[in-house]
Amino acid sequence: MALNGVDGPNSFGLVSSPKEEPVEVTPEQRKIAEAAVVFADYVTTKWPQSEDGTTIQIEGDEGGPKIDLPDLPLGMREKHLNYYFVGSLAMMLLSKAESAASMDESVSPKIREKLSAPMSERAKEIYTSLARPIGDLDFIATGHSKNPAVDVAGLSYSEIPEQAQVAVKLQSGQKKMEMDQAMIYGEDSFVRITAEGKDYYVASPVSMVGYKALHAIEKFDVNPAKITADFKKLFDAAREMYSMDALVDSARKIFQNYEGRVSRVRAEGSGRIEEIIRPKAEAIISSEDSPLELKQLLQELLKEPLNVDDWNILGV
Repeated sequence: MALNGVDGPNSFGLVSSPKEEPVEVTPEQRKIAEAAVVFADYVTTKWPQSEDGTTIQIEGDEGGPKIDLPDLPLGMREKHLNYYFVGSLAMMLLSKAESAASMDESVSPKIREKLSAPMSERAKEIYTSLARPIGDLDFIATGHSKNPAVDVAGLSYSEIPEQAQVAVKLQSGQKKMEMDQAMIYGEDSFVRITAEGKDYYVASPVSMVGYKALHAIEKFDVNPAKITADFKKLFDAAREMYSMDALVDSARKIFQNYEGRVSRVRAEGSGRIEEIIRPKAEAIISSEDSPLELKQLLQELLKEPLNVDDWNILGV
């Protein structure tokens, strides 16, 4: 764990800030972040993020198969996750979080806590500086719930609480906010945060960095300025809680699962995505417009092959 400033792999916890640069936050961004919590409260009341499981499993004797114990009292049932927030809403919830708990991703969609820690105040300020009105609701469904985690038909603007509307971008002519189920590469990576006395589940800060690095490779030549600014902030916020080793490890898993998924989808199979990612990553590293943090992460990633020839990444 990265506690008290000590770096290590798979780290999560409150760490010493590697930087002390001032964080600029406008009064408008603070209002938007506050309204985002009201919006999230409304959404999660309408569509709960978690539910109690109907059974709990125990290990059989002498390493035998696991045994289901049905109809246990609610307090003894393991909670299961239906969905978690990603994108701008997730970042704004992190900006208002009093604490965060990392999860055992290997048992997802079960909710099993590994470590809880207070949120770094500087990380919260960085996430607040990323506050912006949301035009759609980005989420990842775990597939646990028998019913859709979120009604993809949309959320009517008229039913959104007035106190939350500052956090919502009203599109001209639209009557509903669109629901966008984001793509995931690999395992679910989420944390439980507590904001304004209520628990929410959002994408882990460490995974946000990996996905933004992948997005940089896909879109860097289209809008480098925005990607550069967002990546630097996400990276700096994550470094308040995770070691550099943890960031690199998470990003590598995302890149490898992305590589495996795209290669499986492509009919030819021989055009390895490694041949696309590596040249673009090297171009970003050599660009004067690239932030040092992005260069550092990509340099670490490129030390090992990104392809996954010998193992079945999709499990199919």
